[in-house]
Amino acid sequence: AYFTDTWRVSSNMTFDLGGIPITLTDASPVEVMAIFRTMSGYPILGLEKETRPVTINVDDVSWETALTETLKGLGYSWAREGDAIRATPVARQGS
Repeated sequence: AYFTDTWRVSSNMTFDLGGIPITLTDASPVEVMAIFRTMSGYPILGLEKETRPVTINVDDVSWETALTETLKGLGYSWAREGDAIRATPVARQGS
């Protein structure tokens, strides 16, 4: 189910669960993953120690695409793991 309200989590974050436009600027990974947990209905694991700020601006995409783009910027990918989503670091080529 989608919601039509725009939620404001903090002064630098807004998102609309209707068409999934999402704009985040220097947001806390904890806050961002809470948003995706709400959208997906699944807890997101594997980012507990991540502290780098998150910036993303996408429009009219699924929550899956938005999550993929968000995690890509941090160097992670994700997969469903039972009743959760697991984020894992992407191996860097040439390392």
